[in-house]
Amino acid sequence: MNDMSAGLMITVFGLLLAFTFMGIFIGTIILLQKFFPAKKKEAEETNEGDKETPVILGAEAIGGDEVVAAIAVAVSMMRNARQSELGSALQAGRSTWWMSKRMVASQDVGWVKK
Repeated sequence: MNDMSAGLMITVFGLLLAFTFMGIFIGTIILLQKFFPAKKKEAEETNEGDKETPVILGAEAIGGDEVVAAIAVAVSMMRNARQSELGSALQAGRSTWWMSKRMVASQDVGWVKK
């Protein structure tokens, strides 16, 4: 028996073992569901006519302009809080550290025109 056939046998045996135990596990779950069925929720047993309908108020009933202004302020504050300073370094340009390292590298390699 060479290495290839031994590896193939181990792979097939492992897959069969894994799927066998998964089947046993699924069968156990199905049997437990048959022996212990789920109870119905109390919400389904109540009459549907007893439910209250929600009341939706318009902005005019609450206070119209004040609500709109409060929403606008809240949205503005959230937008300002989410903005980060990630792009500020790109707009500022390269620092002096970067330029000094570049000058040293160009002197070492001999890139400077004489």
